[in-house]
Amino acid sequence: MTKWFKDLVEDIGMKILHGPIVVYSDMKDNEGFTGFCIIETSHIAMHVWDKVEKPFMQLDVYTCGPLDPYDVVSNLDFFEPTRIEMKYLDRENGFTDIPVENKDDV
Repeated sequence: MTKWFKDLVEDIGMKILHGPIVVYSDMKDNEGFTGFCIIETSHIAMHVWDKVEKPFMQLDVYTCGPLDPYDVVSNLDFFEPTRIEMKYLDRENGFTDIPVENKDDV
């Protein structure tokens, strides 16, 4: 997971300032990976629940730098997702939604 994080940061054109740090929680009903990486323009955080009936991930890429959300999505192929939902927010203009096509539509 640490390598995946490093690859993601590189693929989206960001620079690591600290991390990534990835740990596994074995707490009942909360098993999975949690990780974060401080990047030059903010942070990336993820949580993966891998012991539930339908494993899932939540990923937050927060940056004041330029970002193509599909560069993030392409890195998710590593996990062989069956569905991806994303929300892309414009933090410069009141966190308004920026429309993006869902992976199922692409």
